[in-house]
Amino acid sequence: MQGGYQDTAYPVLDTQYSARLLEKHYRPTDLELSWASAYRKPLHRLGFLIHLKLFQRMGYFVVPKEFPLPLIRFLMKFAGVHSLPTEAEWSTYSTAASRYKQLDDIRANRGVRRYTDEDEPWLMDVARKAAQTKDNVSDIINVMLEELVRFCYELPSFFELQRIARLIRNQVNTAYFKTIAEGLSTEARLHIDTLLQKDTEQSYSCLAAAQTRAKETRCQGN
Repeated sequence: MQGGYQDTAYPVLDTQYSARLLEKHYRPTDLELSWASAYRKPLHRLGFLIHLKLFQRMGYFVVPKEFPLPLIRFLMKFAGVHSLPTEAEWSTYSTAASRYKQLDDIRANRGVRRYTDEDEPWLMDVARKAAQTKDNVSDIINVMLEELVRFCYELPSFFELQRIARLIRNQVNTAYFKTIAEGLSTEARLHIDTLLQKDTEQSYSCLAAAQTRAKETRCQGN
């Protein structure tokens, strides 16, 4: 089982933004509004509030082009933005130095550290320990998520976690197979090779043929 994000605990954007959900999870506090007021440009205040509320909800940042429209509309009034920002305006904000400062400020405020390439060996070790007892990629990813949260990391992308989980699972399985193979006698290896080898004049192996005969025998017995 390979699994996608829906098979894991990885947090993703909400698919529906009801009035109740927005009020409960996305309404900024007075302290957060005071924090946002430090940014002079209304669009930057809006971007900051969206980044902040989504980070509180998911534990990682999304790029402005992925901001949910209902959330933009909901937070506009708190940021003093009176018309829906254009794609060009969001593009300009995306590359602004002030936006990157906002992200760093949010990380510092939440006590979260950014995940970098230097942290990959540690996360691979977490995955390797999980893969000793778990074969499903989704289960390995969930263990990685638990450790990332426990050590206060900003979550990497789901695809990064999936890449590491698949890589490590394959390495662990290969090591298991190698250990088993090294423990087999030469006679046992030859026997297994014979079972798995396809006859040049047949379309399946001896093992497949044996399984087919077993099924036919069961059917005749019924």
